Amino acid sequence: MRHKKHNGLLSIFRNNQLLVSFLLLFYVLALHVFMVIMPGQTSQLAYGILFPVVKGWIPESLYWQAGVVVLLLFIQAFMLNILEYNYRFNRDVNMYAGVFFLLFTSFSSSFQTLSPIHFSNIFLFIALYELMDISKKHRPEGNIFNAGFCIGIAALFYPVSALYLILVLISLNVLRGIIFRERLVALSGFLVVYFLAASISYQLDALPDFMGHQFSKAYKLFDLGKMRMPWELIPWIIILLGIVFNQGDFFQKQNMLTQKRIGLLYWMVFIGLATIVVTPGMTTEHLLLAALPIGFLTGMFFGRLRSKWAELWHFMLLLGLLLIQYQPLIIKYLS
Repeated sequence: MRHKKHNGLLSIFRNNQLLVSFLLLFYVLALHVFMVIMPGQTSQLAYGILFPVVKGWIPESLYWQAGVVVLLLFIQAFMLNILEYNYRFNRDVNMYAGVFFLLFTSFSSSFQTLSPIHFSNIFLFIALYELMDISKKHRPEGNIFNAGFCIGIAALFYPVSALYLILVLISLNVLRGIIFRERLVALSGFLVVYFLAASISYQLDALPDFMGHQFSKAYKLFDLGKMRMPWELIPWIIILLGIVFNQGDFFQKQNMLTQKRIGLLYWMVFIGLATIVVTPGMTTEHLLLAALPIGFLTGMFFGRLRSKWAELWHFMLLLGLLLIQYQPLIIKYLS
């Protein structure tokens, strides 16, 4: 059943033209103007050894920092739309995934910063993409190694990302079956990154820094001292519950392989949220780690709504986002 067309911002992305995704650049720019108008605090997360290196290449100007955040988010949104375009998760192909990813990653003031997760997520996506076709290949060791390797690089930006190695192992179970050799290949890809990083650190007399960033300072059980209730994310909590309870509809009329791929996205959300228990100095910013699958599944959820309802709820989310962002200015003006 095709949806009746309604004119609106979201309708621009209700088509199967990948080039439309370039419009997301203007969308993310509009959502992050606030980052320049009212700068927030810097990232409070326990970052990996590679993040300060890359951040050191970026000028300290607020405009440069905001520009890099916009570019990284645009790249991730575009990659999500490529995933939808190539693998057809929706009955009617649309480019909603990138839209709702950008909405989610802009909804909290804690997200409006140059975060190590912005870099980490790019490599987590590449790892996920490498796993999508392994069930069709006779010898997928190259893809499996690459997935482990990308998880390793992601962990050098944000160490807790290493737990997504569990996703690789689950993917092998779901898409390939129990083949012990392939698990070793995935683990080898991950360990190669850590071995190379440790070797370089040793040559630079920085091995203690490597061990501190990647291990001793990277994990701590139930350290929720800096965590506050993210009231501004309540709409997304409701959407996430809708996604969970709507799982059967996502699987309906899908072939078995597509169902398995959708299942991996659910696992990715679960792992991203479960890492809360081992994250030191947990803050709302950490929730960015689950932004990719949440954005994609939200796009699928809205793609199954009637056009007028999808447009209405998208408008409400966008309006709520702008009110949250500009609340300090509104209060100041009214007072």
